[in-house]
Amino acid sequence: RIRRLPDVRAALERMWPVLTGAELVHDLFSFPALVRSAAERILEPGEYRLLARERSPSVRDVPWTEADVALVDEADALLGPPEAAWPRRRRRRRTAPDSVLEDAARVVEELGLGAYTTPEEVVERYRGAPPRRDDGAGETRTFAHVLVDEAQDLTAMQWRMVGRRCPSGSMTLVGDFGQSSRPGALRDWKAVADELPGDEPARVVTLSVNYRTPAEIMAVADRVVAAAAPGIEPARSVRETGREPRFVAVDDDDLVTAAAGTARADQAAGGTTAVIAPRDLHEGLVSALRDLGAAAGSAEAIDAPIAVLEAPEAKGLEFDHVVVVEPARLVTPDAAGLRLLYTAITRATQTLTVVHAAPLPEALQPLTTS
Repeated sequence: RIRRLPDVRAALERMWPVLTGAELVHDLFSFPALVRSAAERILEPGEYRLLARERSPSVRDVPWTEADVALVDEADALLGPPEAAWPRRRRRRRTAPDSVLEDAARVVEELGLGAYTTPEEVVERYRGAPPRRDDGAGETRTFAHVLVDEAQDLTAMQWRMVGRRCPSGSMTLVGDFGQSSRPGALRDWKAVADELPGDEPARVVTLSVNYRTPAEIMAVADRVVAAAAPGIEPARSVRETGREPRFVAVDDDDLVTAAAGTARADQAAGGTTAVIAPRDLHEGLVSALRDLGAAAGSAEAIDAPIAVLEAPEAKGLEFDHVVVVEPARLVTPDAAGLRLLYTAITRATQTLTVVHAAPLPEALQPLTTS
């Protein structure tokens, strides 16, 4: 009787509201006092103040970031599905009618599926999902096996999100920690395994042979990765092209002209070409190479005759010819930036040219300069 009193119900809802993960994260970051309470023993004041953001009118209006996704997923896991807080009588309304269960039982019997599933599972899976909530909350879907590519760039929170999708811990993870460049990414496979479920020890297989990048380019790349990630063993290239990487020093005003001229010559030699350059140079490069079909700033750029990219956009791709423009501005001058530079210069399968006006990072200093 007390629970049915409006004042009591209002008080309980105020003290223990039914929240989705998105609502919880939105509330947390919208109030600096909450951020301070949660983070003051973990982060420095200058760090946790960066987490505060303006409150949006609705959770649907929040400008979520990629990093927020893992936080919302973690909050959803801690809170549980909102449906669990519904009154029992409301939950019972979703129970399948007897006629539907009878039909499902007949299907299971006729197809001989009794050893694999039950009528209840068939109904739950095929009668249609419940209406989706605007915030996307609901039960987490799980999988028997998960394959992750570019695994070196996931943070601990993102690995926890992956682990909830695969409670068995049966996964195939592919990555090169020499190319890890995202803030918060884990440093090695042991750190990854510590965030994942499952009791079986991880089996690590190191690929020691490089089939993509020729030995001449890898000689440069090995110097970069040695400075960026000292614990990473370089792979051995299986082929040579006889063409050493070129380093072209120019005046600052000639950067775009020189890079475009190099890309034009590479494209004439045949094969695919990419120009990896700081964002502010993209417009000039595309304009100078427009007659050859150069493109930037969209997914279509990847398949363009000449792709103009930033370093992160080049991850996972390969081109016959790569022109890297102004490395000192292309990446940050720290270990993460050098790992991203390593990624950029190893996209080439035939030739590499580095065009620069500013001094090159020490790890990229060539033996000779043209």
